[in-house]
Amino acid sequence: MKKSLKVLFLTFVFLSIFEILWGNETQTTYLQEINSLNKLRFRDLVLPLALENNLVKQGTSVEDANNILIKLYPKLKLISQKKYLQYNDIALICMQIYQLEGGLFYSITENRHYSFRELQYKGLISDDIDPMKKISGKQTYELLLKASKL
Repeated sequence: MKKSLKVLFLTFVFLSIFEILWGNETQTTYLQEINSLNKLRFRDLVLPLALENNLVKQGTSVEDANNILIKLYPKLKLISQKKYLQYNDIALICMQIYQLEGGLFYSITENRHYSFRELQYKGLISDDIDPMKKISGKQTYELLLKASKL
């Protein structure tokens, strides 16, 4: 009886350590899909982002993922569905999805401009980057990863 309890305990400890070490790696699997894109649209990002944050299940359509994100975060309606994403678009996505605290102006407006300024202030975006600059999939992935850890 004692030996089986000991084996059960050690198995539990091993599985816990395995989840801690490997859980973070699988946590970014869906978002890694966007790394290879030179430019991306909101449509390219919605499904991986929704899957990553456990808002939808595997097999969900892009349209359904888009509708769920817009329903949960209405400010994302401000982002164009047709144009390529810019730094200020990704900043708004980060602030909304990860529910980051902002300063006075962001708290009042919750718009793309002040989202961008907040992420610059937090050191996630360099001060010399133009908010209207198109952002690549790799840069988007890195920024979302940094923002998710705040």
